[in-house]
Amino acid sequence: MSSLLNRAALKRYLLDRAQVIRPHHRLSRVSEETLEWLENNLRNQASELIRRHPAKGSTIRP
Repeated sequence: MSSLLNRAALKRYLLDRAQVIRPHHRLSRVSEETLEWLENNLRNQASELIRRHPAKGSTIRP
């Protein structure tokens, strides 16, 4: 199955946020496990959103 995430942009975002939130903790890498975990969470949230969608209507909304 193809990825739903732009992995390079996600890594960059995580490392940028880490620098802002924890400036004294020098994080420099993002593990493959972290990217897979985030991807799985996104897939689960999307599935749950579709599962809760009402029977009528054609637009998926939160």
